[in-house]
Amino acid sequence: MQQILTYDNLIEKIKEIDSKNEQVIAFVLAPYNLKDVSQIIDQIYDAYDFHCEDSRIHLYWIGYMKSYDINRFRWKVNRHYDNNLCFDLKIFDDITKKLNQKWCFEYKNRFEIVFVKLHKNKIYFNKHIRIDFDKEFSNSYEMIDFIISINQAMNTFKTFESFKLEIKSRRNLKRLKKIKFTDLVELLPIFELIKYERNKG
Repeated sequence: MQQILTYDNLIEKIKEIDSKNEQVIAFVLAPYNLKDVSQIIDQIYDAYDFHCEDSRIHLYWIGYMKSYDINRFRWKVNRHYDNNLCFDLKIFDDITKKLNQKWCFEYKNRFEIVFVKLHKNKIYFNKHIRIDFDKEFSNSYEMIDFIISINQAMNTFKTFESFKLEIKSRRNLKRLKKIKFTDLVELLPIFELIKYERNKG
């Protein structure tokens, strides 16, 4: 997990990604100060640093950092293996306020991941997919399997726009504002079938 302390620091880290190919930035927005969110996060403590070998997806956990210093704005994350992972509410609020000025929606305190396109060192905040997590993960493997499946789907459709278009088509939507985690999970086996048919052909 990268130590992200400010919005400028976040953008610097993203722009260090060295690739000529289109990449996907995943902003993990999980306010640990909310009880229902912390209960979910405590179940997926092994997934924080997960990264697929062929991954085009880069996860940034907003507000999460390594520190032994606890204060009234900072909570220790339970069950984390190295015992110094924290959530800092001030950092989270500062960064999400800046992000709200960049993308075309207003984030409100919920557990969601916002995927945005990165191409040629430019972050396309207006090219996004929002995933609302409306269920608890029972363990880290569920979160890791989800990340792997999303990565495979992104690789199948090659571009961010084609992946988003396929979701809209499958859900019969004119605009994709936000999709529930459970609805997206239902589509992932279909994406795998598309990948199989393409490889077969």
